[in-house]
Amino acid sequence: MPKIVDHAAQRDTLVDGAFEFFADSGYAALSMRGLATRLGVTTGVLYHYFDTKNAIFEQSLLRSTERHIRAALEAVDLSAPTPERALSLATWVVEHQDDLKRTLLLALDA
Repeated sequence: MPKIVDHAAQRDTLVDGAFEFFADSGYAALSMRGLATRLGVTTGVLYHYFDTKNAIFEQSLLRSTERHIRAALEAVDLSAPTPERALSLATWVVEHQDDLKRTLLLALDA
């Protein structure tokens, strides 16, 4: 019986893992082969889901950015007056500055 694979979940797992490795090593330092090895898959699996290293990089950066935006929006009461919204957003940024810095540095690295 063939193995049933949840392709969406597999793709998400690869994208999330790739972000960590890109953030740790930098874009230029990773090849598709090196990325596959670190993710514990074959290069064939990576190429099944992504045409290029840039494609997986863009998806991982986009996913991280979307998570930050969603989390920031959840932290801010959009019905509150502007000064309160600004304060709660600033508080959120300070609390998550290490993750935000990592994402920004990775985006600038490429």
